[in-house]
Amino acid sequence: HFNTSVKQRAKITSQAQMADRHYQRGLNHLELHRYEPAVRDFEDSGDLYESANLQDRILKTRLATATVLMRQGDQDQAEFELEKILKRMKKSSIMAGDVHAHLAKLYLERGEYKKGLRSASLAENAYQAHNQNERIPEIQNVSGLILLKARDFIKSEQVFLSALELNKPYGNTALDAELHNNLASLYLAMNKREKARVTFHKTIELQKEMGVRGDLAVTYNNLSAVYLAEKKYDEALEMVKEGRKTAKQFKMDNALAQGWNNEGMIYY
Repeated sequence: HFNTSVKQRAKITSQAQMADRHYQRGLNHLELHRYEPAVRDFEDSGDLYESANLQDRILKTRLATATVLMRQGDQDQAEFELEKILKRMKKSSIMAGDVHAHLAKLYLERGEYKKGLRSASLAENAYQAHNQNERIPEIQNVSGLILLKARDFIKSEQVFLSALELNKPYGNTALDAELHNNLASLYLAMNKREKARVTFHKTIELQKEMGVRGDLAVTYNNLSAVYLAEKKYDEALEMVKEGRKTAKQFKMDNALAQGWNNEGMIYY
């Protein structure tokens, strides 16, 4: 009996290690936008975790699969996966925040704003319950976007500003840049051009801190739209040129097209 249980434990350890390798490789594929091999690796890791009866890790791979489905635009299947996780998971699970956060993002994409806000609220509560405080500004960013899309501008601004404040102790520059960008877009939608301009400049400053990245091209285009609305055509053109340079570097066709569109409006 002793030998059998030792062999059994060794087998479970071996399966878990193999599953971990598949899971990690799946995450690498996901980061490189290789979605089909990512799904295969997540499925393989899920099967191995099932064999080893590691429930939390099974749910973790399901969540990763849902992430891939959302990236591929298969929202119905992603929602099905996420709901399945919620049914299998204990309410006290440390994963609860992430599952509800995924649902909030899914409902934002789908334009189901009430559902999105409810899921975001559940995610925030779960993060608080598990002392995952660094995740709270992230989910507040999602709530702010939902409120922006729903045109509840006052609440949206409050939520974005709250998230910026809560993010300070964690120094998450990428989130800081995203929050400033979303806040600037909100100010543009509210026709508060000066606030939009100042906030887009702050976004660019933060994005440059992280090194030249593709999202800089989008921010330059957004800033050119603010200058265009202010009839500051020289500044608008300068931003278009900066945006084009970055968009070409990162082969961003949409940002290039937006830049040409903005330039056309400057000369119109």
